[in-house]
Amino acid sequence: MAEARVLLVDDQRQVTRMLRSSLELSGRGYEILDAPSAEEALRELERGPIDLVVTDLRLPEMTGLELIARIRQIHPRMRAILVTGQPTRQVEAQARALGVVAFIPKPVSTTLFLQAVDRALAPDGQPETPITGDKARAAERLMTMQRELGARAARLVALSDGRPLLHAGEDDEQVEQALARAVEALALSLRDAAPTSRPAHFLYLDADPQHVFLTNVGRDRALAIGFAVRQEAWQMGAIFHYARRVVDELGEILAVMEPGLSDEPEPVPAPEPGAPPEGRSAADEPPTTPRAVQEFWDEAARSAAGQAPRQEGALSYEQARQLGLIPDDSTS
Repeated sequence: MAEARVLLVDDQRQVTRMLRSSLELSGRGYEILDAPSAEEALRELERGPIDLVVTDLRLPEMTGLELIARIRQIHPRMRAILVTGQPTRQVEAQARALGVVAFIPKPVSTTLFLQAVDRALAPDGQPETPITGDKARAAERLMTMQRELGARAARLVALSDGRPLLHAGEDDEQVEQALARAVEALALSLRDAAPTSRPAHFLYLDADPQHVFLTNVGRDRALAIGFAVRQEAWQMGAIFHYARRVVDELGEILAVMEPGLSDEPEPVPAPEPGAPPEGRSAADEPPTTPRAVQEFWDEAARSAAGQAPRQEGALSYEQARQLGLIPDDSTS
């Protein structure tokens, strides 16, 4: 039987050295590879098959979760272990959703690590429900958007009941309450749209301390982006423009994942308030460094200054009052 190939991904060399030593001293006979970054890990995967990826959550170009999601697009049944110094409930939930076999906090216990590797490489160590390439692509896109915009949370939700279909970022009661109110309001605005139209509705909910942007994905889903701080006016336009670009991508992915829904009108992008920043297109890789993120916002500010997102699908005053989104003057 061929030796299992294990890829260790961490930009801290002392961590990969410790993990490598643990595996070598265990006498299990694995072929061990290591990579200091997500990009190098992806290149290693191109060179040959890997049985198990052990990755840190924090990496230079993208998060470990994004790396796992990208790998899943090509290798749906790839085994994965996530290591992190921030073992939050939200990160663990996202890891489990991606089919991660084990979630290990730092500092890493050698015993726990070896047990996790043995479990991952056992014949039944693969995820019970394999993550498909398209679902992984949608999850990666959502996580990348959340990270790039600096959002607290991002969700793809069902408009019928607010049920989360994919999520990235934080997950707490305040976030969920704000999202539930915003989803209800967006669903109400879509009910007034003509059945044959292809609506592209927007909604912004200022529910301090949560600030939520929503836009529909077809007629049955919504893309929700939550921030912990209020955004500037010019940022709102950039966020909505970015969101509609992601909606187009998610629409294409969902059409492949759920072909039975292909008869519904496909979402169309909202009219652009201005030309995209020079040298940037939807196909570009998202910025992944603080400097690149700042350049993105600087360019968005120059192109979107003084511009506002389209008003199609905006709630009436009465609809907003009934939903409790604005104060009721009659009670003051």
